[in-house]
Amino acid sequence: MRREVSEGGLSRRSFLKGAAVGMLGGVATVGFGRQVADDLEVGRVTLKLPGWPLPAYRVALLADFHAIDEARVQRACAAVRLAAETKPDLVVIAGDFTSRATPWALELLRRSLEDLPRGVPCVGVLGNHDYASGDPRAVAETVASAGVRLLRNEVTEIGPVAVAGVDDMLYGYGDWACAAAHSGSVPLLAVVHEPDAVVGAPTNVALQLSGHSHGGQICLPFGYPLRLPPGARRFWRGFHPEATRPLYVTRGVGTTGLDLRLWCPPEVSILTLIAK
Repeated sequence: MRREVSEGGLSRRSFLKGAAVGMLGGVATVGFGRQVADDLEVGRVTLKLPGWPLPAYRVALLADFHAIDEARVQRACAAVRLAAETKPDLVVIAGDFTSRATPWALELLRRSLEDLPRGVPCVGVLGNHDYASGDPRAVAETVASAGVRLLRNEVTEIGPVAVAGVDDMLYGYGDWACAAAHSGSVPLLAVVHEPDAVVGAPTNVALQLSGHSHGGQICLPFGYPLRLPPGARRFWRGFHPEATRPLYVTRGVGTTGLDLRLWCPPEVSILTLIAK
């Protein structure tokens, strides 16, 4: 029987079979990616910091909720509850609360934060998506009304530590001057959305806490990212004691673009800070 062949030498049947396999593979990949996006991990890490003067101090680090739809809100709510269960000394939210500032999106954001632990201090900073949301002031007001102390180039003392919240370095007005000017006797933590900002961190910063990268979000097996955003191309996940100042980058909770993750599950980072 004669076989019909395309100009490139591929039979119509082979082409259709290949297309079907490709479509099935794509559907399977999307399904797997959605499953990974919902597979929230609690990363418990002990960070040994040079000169740390306190007994073990526990920080729950969250970031990148991108609370714009029901799926992302459910993940954010789960992350907040998991963080509360660990009984941290401090909750830090390192920006990108949302990507939109419509009334509906702001209501979703409010829901995302309603289970923050009572009696535990919570601080945060804005990220690039908060600024690009259309109304960063409304985002800031929603976050503050939920009990998050939003820091914008300012330092606050919280019990045995001080926290410098540096504004977004890409779309905001980030400036390390607030941290550099701090001369208190308690250790200074810095919260900055973009991890690569650590190159400008002053020497009095004991630890920088960041998000932004999503850990790459779409990664090859073994976690190598296919793409990284500006501001997270040197440091994109985990602990970096070798950076200008010690740095921890969480993989974050939500997603941008396609609502999926590959080989890079979302993370609630529970960090225990001790002396090296």
